[in-house]
Parts: sequence; structure tokens; C-alpha cells
Amino acid sequence: ENHAAMHSALRANGTAAAFDPRCVPVFADHKYSCLPHFIIGGVPKAGTTSLYKYLLEHPDVLPAADKELTFWGNFFSPKRRPSRDDVMGDYLPKFPKISPSDFKVTGEATPGYLYCLTCPTYILKYMPKVRLIFTLRDPVPRAYSEYLNKAADRTVVRYLNKRIDNKMEKDL
Repeated sequence: ENHAAMHSALRANGTAAAFDPRCVPVFADHKYSCLPHFIIGGVPKAGTTSLYKYLLEHPDVLPAADKELTFWGNFFSPKRRPSRDDVMGDYLPKFPKISPSDFKVTGEATPGYLYCLTCPTYILKYMPKVRLIFTLRDPVPRAYSEYLNKAADRTVVRYLNKRIDNKMEKDL
């Protein structure tokens, strides 16, 4: 998008010098606000939640409505192709409104984005300056940790069946 109108408006009211260069502004509700600045993805049990919580401890980082929005796709439905209207109406309202002169950041953490082949294309189409952060972990301890987690909450059989069903659908 052409942001010349926003820059002109900021210069007109004397705030152009205080414009956050990390901000990709969108015009909604008769004012400019910044798109999310970061998205954390990765494998389950690899610290995405911890990293997100650590970032939120900083006073200039504001949380999304939920940590895992899964808007762009997830483990079991990776082929989402959102339109601009979907992004503006369903995704952006889940983030705090940040003015381009606020110098604050916001983002989300959805581990499933790592497995989504179309996610980076659509994320970068609508949020060209977003920082993609991915967490990884040694696969054997990660799998064992996930198994213990699923066994503790008694969802291991349902989880395995879902994974098998998903794999079978892809192979057919």
C-alpha cells in the first residue's frame, strides 16, 4: 500500500519525527494503526509459550487477544487462503490498536504455523515487515515431552487418531 497519505498527515500535525519505522500502518475506523510486528511459530513443546510470555514482560510489548490465534492455518488445516477482508475483519481486531507514534509492538504465538506450507506466503502478503520467529527442539525429547503432556491430560489416543486420520487423508 502507499503510505504517503499517512506520512503527510503525520507531518501536518507535527508527529512525523515520532513515527515508528517498524510499523506497517493500516487505515481502519478512521485512524491508522500498526499491523502485528511478530509471529512466533515452532514445534509443540519447544518453548513458544515461554518465549511469548518473556516478550510480554517488556512494557512495550502488548498481547493479542489469545496467544494462539491459528488464523493463518494449523497442524490439521494448513490450506487457509485468507482475503484482505478476512485479515481486516477477523485477524486484526484480535490485536491492540497501536498508533504509528506509540513505539509499541504486538504479536502472537501459534506453533502450528511451522507445518503450514501456505502460511508464510499469506502472512508476508498482508504483513510485509512482520518478524517470523521459530522455535525448534531436539525431536526425541520433544516427542517424549508431548507424549507425557497428552498422557497426563488423557488425550493421547484422541491425538494419535487425529494425526493418523490427517495422514491418511493426505495420502489418498
